[in-house]
Amino acid sequence: MEPSKYVERGQIEQIGVNVADYASELTKLNEAVVSGLSEDPVVTTHVCRGNYISTYAGVGGCYEPIAQTLLNIDNYSGYYLEFDTERAGDFKPLRFLNG
Repeated sequence: MEPSKYVERGQIEQIGVNVADYASELTKLNEAVVSGLSEDPVVTTHVCRGNYISTYAGVGGCYEPIAQTLLNIDNYSGYYLEFDTERAGDFKPLRFLNG
C-alpha cells in the first residue's frame, strides 16, 4: 500500500481528536453494551482496521495506543484482530490482554 492511503495518528490529532480519550470513550460504550448480559452468550469483537475506499485508520503498530484500554474490556470472550502485517504491527500489544 502506498503511504498516502494511511491516516496516521498525528493527522488524527491535528483535527483535534485525542486518541487515548477517544479509545476510552469507545471502551465505555462497548462495556455498556455488554454489561448486564447473562454469562450464556459468547461475546467477541472485531477491531476493524478500516478499508473504506482503500484507506486505513493508522499504520504500523496502531493497536499500541489503544491496546491497554481495548484488551481490558470486561465480558468479552474473544477478539478478532489483525496482526503481523505492516499495517497492524507486531504482537507486542497482546501483553495487555486481560485473562
